Amino acid sequence: MEGDFMDERGRLWQLYQIHIDLYKHHTELLLKFMAYYYAVTGAILSYYFAKNDPGVVFALLLPLFLSAFYGFVFLYASREIDAQLDEIIELKRILGINVRSRELGFLRLTLKAFGVLLLMTATLLTVLFFASPSVRPQKERPSPVTTTNAP
Repeated sequence: MEGDFMDERGRLWQLYQIHIDLYKHHTELLLKFMAYYYAVTGAILSYYFAKNDPGVVFALLLPLFLSAFYGFVFLYASREIDAQLDEIIELKRILGINVRSRELGFLRLTLKAFGVLLLMTATLLTVLFFASPSVRPQKERPSPVTTTNAP
């Protein structure tokens, strides 16, 4: 009987450890992704502002679509991470771990913050894209009327 209890407790500890390791991995992956994303976006924006070619504006489409897509993914994930956090808290209660772990909310907070930041970046890239003279339709200007003074 006692062996079964220890086996169950050992499985719960393993499950707890898996959740914590997965949580750490997700947090690390998120931070690495954001560093990579802003490095690529920064490089594309540097190229955009350095060149005077009208076709360069289309290089903004990649970071624009990535920003919008990952912004929504991160906001969705910030809502879905609560189930994992609830399971970790329940495992802590069952195992008798009485340490408050405020850092468990860090992943949720960073997902929300980066999601909002990415959507703001997508908005600014959209404005920059459509404000470009090569994308904006040119209004036809009336030709200037020249008057000649005939003698």
